[in-house]
Amino acid sequence: MCRVLSGIAQRHRIRIRVQLVVPQRLEMETAWQRICERKADDLALNTSMGEAEALRVFRNVFFEPCAQFLPVAKALPGAVVSAAFWEGREASALLASKLAVLSTAAPELSDVEHALSSSRAIAANPAGSYVAAEIPGTRLHVTLVPRPDAYV
Repeated sequence: MCRVLSGIAQRHRIRIRVQLVVPQRLEMETAWQRICERKADDLALNTSMGEAEALRVFRNVFFEPCAQFLPVAKALPGAVVSAAFWEGREASALLASKLAVLSTAAPELSDVEHALSSSRAIAANPAGSYVAAEIPGTRLHVTLVPRPDAYV
């Protein structure tokens, strides 16, 4: 995210503010059930490779690294921590209301980049991947992504 947005900001000479929404918690069973419900031709992770292999990929590549990254994500400048990813429409309505109020005070992209680059938690655990959470009954989606050099 930072790499893409930084490129846009530089190319167009604009300042970008980022309002991060971070899951309050990660629910492995709920997330796994959502994966199991996806059709085999879904571009996202699904069980077409076999349930055992999909679960291994989900747990090792997505879930566990993101569970380790979650405290860092919660501590990022301006992060809004929400249970909406697991609790449905009422929680997502509260989230939308909160974001409407906070939108003008979102931190600048450079502040988020600086916080990520100085995070000791990421430096101590350079491995990483991402986890995506969908708010049921909506098109809202979140992806937690460790900083780009975590993959090197």
